[in-house]
Amino acid sequence: MTENGKTYELPEYYHRLNIFTQNSRRILEHNEDRHGFTMGLNQFSDLTFAEFKKAFLLHEPQNCSATTGSRLRQAGPYPEFVDWRARGNYVTPVKSQGHCGSCWTFSTTGCLESVTAIATGKLLELSEQQLIDCAQDFNNHGCFGGLPSQAFEYIKYRGCLMTEDGYPYRGNDSTCNFQPGLAAAFVKDVVNITREVTPPQYPDLTEPNGTSKPVRQSVRNRPAPKRLSNDVCTSVNPKRGTKRTKDKLKEMEDSMKLENSDRDPKENEQIGLSEYELERLENIRHNQAFLSSLNLPQVAELLSTKKKPSQLGLKREKVVKEVLPARKSLRLQNKDAEPTAMPNLPAELKQQEVEEHSLEGPVPMCPLNLEEDGRLPESLIHLWTEQPVYNGKKVDLKMYKEGLQKMCVDEERVVKVVKGRIFSAAFHPCASSLLMAAGDWGGRVGLWNLEANWGDNGVLLFKPHTRPVTYMAFSRSQPSTLITTSYDGAARAGDIERAMFEELYCSDKGLKGFDFLSHDCTTLLIGDAQGDVAIVDTRTPGTSHESLHTLDPKTLRSVHVHPVQKQYFVVAVNSGVHIYDVRSLKKRSTQPVSELYGHTRSVSYAYFSPDTGNRVLTTSWDDKLRVFDTSQVVSSAPLMTSIRHCTQTGRWLSKLQAVWDPRQEDCFVVGSLQQPPRRIEVFHESGQLAHTFDSLDHLTTVCSVTAFHPSRAALLGGNASGRLHVFT
Repeated sequence: MTENGKTYELPEYYHRLNIFTQNSRRILEHNEDRHGFTMGLNQFSDLTFAEFKKAFLLHEPQNCSATTGSRLRQAGPYPEFVDWRARGNYVTPVKSQGHCGSCWTFSTTGCLESVTAIATGKLLELSEQQLIDCAQDFNNHGCFGGLPSQAFEYIKYRGCLMTEDGYPYRGNDSTCNFQPGLAAAFVKDVVNITREVTPPQYPDLTEPNGTSKPVRQSVRNRPAPKRLSNDVCTSVNPKRGTKRTKDKLKEMEDSMKLENSDRDPKENEQIGLSEYELERLENIRHNQAFLSSLNLPQVAELLSTKKKPSQLGLKREKVVKEVLPARKSLRLQNKDAEPTAMPNLPAELKQQEVEEHSLEGPVPMCPLNLEEDGRLPESLIHLWTEQPVYNGKKVDLKMYKEGLQKMCVDEERVVKVVKGRIFSAAFHPCASSLLMAAGDWGGRVGLWNLEANWGDNGVLLFKPHTRPVTYMAFSRSQPSTLITTSYDGAARAGDIERAMFEELYCSDKGLKGFDFLSHDCTTLLIGDAQGDVAIVDTRTPGTSHESLHTLDPKTLRSVHVHPVQKQYFVVAVNSGVHIYDVRSLKKRSTQPVSELYGHTRSVSYAYFSPDTGNRVLTTSWDDKLRVFDTSQVVSSAPLMTSIRHCTQTGRWLSKLQAVWDPRQEDCFVVGSLQQPPRRIEVFHESGQLAHTFDSLDHLTTVCSVTAFHPSRAALLGGNASGRLHVFT
């Protein structure tokens, strides 16, 4: 205990003494058998294997990949074993991975250290931390596990590995800081063995004299390794004797008792408890610890005080279920079947088939949740036509964080705005009051004013589309116009003054999004689901395009125009992220002027920074948020920051989309799948987490769609039940 700096209270002391005695017995019995290694006492000797496994081992097994080499060597004879420790200075000392699940990195470096020492005569300690930080593109996960085979692939294809001194071990995930100039070890080829074999089956591994290559073996979930001591390579004693074992155990127990000699003598009398009594005390302690770990009082309190989702906003429609008459079988009535003609489809089913396609022509802006012929409120028209005031003043990061910390949500700021899952949302740029719009999967658009009492708690519902509303934005030059795109192939402009959703563009393909291609917002760049972009002039009569260009034969996921240099736009497609120049667009096979590399799976969204366009923010299905430097248009935009962030939303949630804060160009917001509690996170472009928005009472679901107000300290988050959460 003194050597490892451990102290225990009396009940815990007896428990640890019992475990220590059992482990000591196993160690002595093991060392007296004929084994190829010895075991000894260390800082883990007073832990059970279950405790050791929980603290230091991975909870899930890993499946190793396998690749085999093709070079053949001589066919033997082969030695029974090769001990590189006895041949020279070829094996580094035992290391500790701490509480990081990085055993795969130590397995990789241990093998490569010995190979390098055999080849060069110089034993180096290589960097495990470099593999934790930098090998994630090869399907490794840092402190959450990985595979040595994939780590070797990283070293082979990325070049080399640094030393422990050049890249020291920290035991946690961090940003890659690899410096090629400090390279120390290289990999030319690697062979994995996935079953027990004899040497002739894998002749690449050894020469007849046994002097070629060390072999890395993965050992998981076995109790022995935690009891290995630093003198593990001592010789084996073939003799064994019961008396010697008992004497040694008694000596160890006496030494443990002496360390506790300064305790109360009455307390020390408990050392004489029988084995049954010690086991009973252990069971009681274990059960008490288990019950304490469940936090039952706290959980019961949370369950009893958990609130239902906000009932503000749109009201659930009462569905009257039709009662059908009881079915009477002609067979049971001993009657012959009567031939009948196929019935006509009900009118509601026919209407449903028609609604799969876009509505033709203008759609009146009549709220669905008001009485028939209900007019739009005058206060809404006044607010909608208010001229925005944009504040271009930026603050430093510290003041920005302080402002975010003051923002909160309450029950009145969680309202059901649309009936279905929210696909898109936006703030109206007016500054006198908060006016928001949201589009759902059924083609509905909801408007919500935080301070109004019209409709359902300030909510008005419209249906300009028949399928999901994929993107919406208010015109910066004409804020009285809300433009939306939908999977039904239509792009519409909601004009509050005319109380009409005008049809701007119509396509037979689902539309994924749009952006304004001119500073006066009269020209649109619209992308569809099959890789085409259309240039649409809203001043031209009709619903056709000015020109149509095919960028990618697969799926296009988002399109965004540079805020300053309007000739450039960025698209996210299946194959990655590309920047194009409008001036050089062709009907087919247009080459991008810049590409953003590094994504290993498809990219959902890509956006220029709002003021200068010097950064591009991407959200990818490889669980990464990335920031690229686009201050100069070059063939390959350099990657600035990569942030690990789970994006696996599944089929029932809208895809997460990271979007910039228009008031603070170097920060962005994104929803999160982490819980508890549910949260919305704000990051700086450097990867630093600036703030986390959460509320146990009012933010209880994933907000996939998020957006900041362009001029006020306000943030909205939309979820899958059609509710908007507003932090102010």
